[in-house]
Amino acid sequence: MERQLGGLERQFHLQNLVGTTHMCGTLRLQGSYDELRLRQAFKDISEAYPLLRASIVADPFIRFSMKGAPEEIGTCYLRREGEDHWRAIIEQELVRKYNPGEGLSFFHVLTDDDHFDIILSVNHSVVDALTVGAIFRNLVRFYNGEAVEIPALQKPMEKRFPWFFKGIIGWLLTFRFIYSLIKLGPSLQIGGMEPTQNTRSEGFVFDRSLELNRLAKTKGSNLFGV
Repeated sequence: MERQLGGLERQFHLQNLVGTTHMCGTLRLQGSYDELRLRQAFKDISEAYPLLRASIVADPFIRFSMKGAPEEIGTCYLRREGEDHWRAIIEQELVRKYNPGEGLSFFHVLTDDDHFDIILSVNHSVVDALTVGAIFRNLVRFYNGEAVEIPALQKPMEKRFPWFFKGIIGWLLTFRFIYSLIKLGPSLQIGGMEPTQNTRSEGFVFDRSLELNRLAKTKGSNLFGV
């Protein structure tokens, strides 16, 4: 697929050029694994979500490009070193800046005797956190040999919004949603920096996050997606 980035996608991409907007997720599976089946599952995911293999180029317009894209999403197999190895990988991926021409996603597989971790890092230009979870669910289905039907969503994010989020009605619903968020707390604050009980270091503590999550699901805010 070849198309220009939409407004939201371009915003996330420009943010990633000066900071990071990667989304990361970890899937831990107990027991051993079949390497051939796992590699086939990675291949199936790569075919189902081609945008994950694309790169972002600007010649002259900022666009997704499959030119020179690999056949599969990049994957690195490592022997797990300690209980927090997965956390170290995520911290490394979160601060990795996007370089033009790179693929938009990468898998790490940490192997051990009794379980293994699969870590996915994706550029926020193409996914949100809930979509990362959907990719993992389909990865497990592919690994189990199940048939997975994935609709082709290749339009920019804002063009995939339901009809009631477009036009004047869309603006009214947007303002109503923002007003609902404002009522949750001052200045949209959903947490604050407080000393942690055990380490006495500063940590972010969520406030009414469950209520915010329920509101987001009710309003159908998960409008992004591969």
